[in-house]
Amino acid sequence: MPILLHAVFFVAIVFAVLDAPAGIMLFTVISLWAVSLVLRPKEE
Repeated sequence: MPILLHAVFFVAIVFAVLDAPAGIMLFTVISLWAVSLVLRPKEE
């Protein structure tokens, strides 16, 4: 999962470099999603 998150963040950074508005929106969505995963209780 951490490797997947790093890959997603890398893609978000690439988009941010290529197209700022789209990159910012994508990075915001990914950031909120990642934070929600981290803050979510670890219950299997």
